[in-house]
Amino acid sequence: MNIRPQATALAVYVFMLTSSVFAQDFDKGLQSYQAGDYATAFGQWQPLAEQGNARAQVALGLMYNRGAGVPQDASEAVRLFELAAAQGYVNGQFNLGVMYGLGRGVPQDSTMTALWYSLAAEQGHVKAQYNLGSMYAHGEGVTQNKFEAGIWYRRAANQGFSPAQFNLGLMYYEGDGWLLGGYPEAMELFRAAAKQGHANAQLNLGLMYYWGEGTARDLISAHMWMTIARESGAADADAALDLVTPQMTPDTLNEAETRRRACRVSNYENCD
Repeated sequence: MNIRPQATALAVYVFMLTSSVFAQDFDKGLQSYQAGDYATAFGQWQPLAEQGNARAQVALGLMYNRGAGVPQDASEAVRLFELAAAQGYVNGQFNLGVMYGLGRGVPQDSTMTALWYSLAAEQGHVKAQYNLGSMYAHGEGVTQNKFEAGIWYRRAANQGFSPAQFNLGLMYYEGDGWLLGGYPEAMELFRAAAKQGHANAQLNLGLMYYWGEGTARDLISAHMWMTIARESGAADADAALDLVTPQMTPDTLNEAETRRRACRVSNYENCD
């Protein structure tokens, strides 16, 4: 069996409502929302939204999109996101991209998805950067362009976003012509994502140790990362372990297990 690092399916990351969206003026509404008191949250945010406050417009849009305390209304959510996006508000732009991508409240339109993600990505929105990179990688709504995909994955990876680190690592591993660094760069990106709990990055890191790609061959490290990947839910981890385990001794298996425990107990700080 010749198991090599594998890509995962394209994932689109949808914006979640968090306290970072709102400034202090929104605290009461936010606290109410988090407590499940949607009526109070709506009462706090609606007047601000009507006055043109972009953050409140996005907050209400999210409530309508989810049906949280109001009748679910994707079209109203889009209207509110559009008002915020027209003011250049990054979360309004990102959420419009999501709605066009899903076809919620508007006809599905990958070109419009890419447009709104581009505007948000240029402002540093990490998930917009990742999603835009994926669209360039797959030619969805834009002309396929691996160079552009790599640029946007890199920007998101530099913000510590593990899916972008993983996808950029795959690009290095697979040897896209414009990328310099090859296996060593791939390994470092997989390691960065693995230490954030990314299951397939953990598996790919273990496989690179097994094959000696970007590093000296190291069965102990390979077994450790493959076992962690299995615990994290990587689909091919058992098959990978079937490769490495028969080649190990009881002593090296014990060492791999000791290192696995240290890695997990330290929340991936002590894994080397």
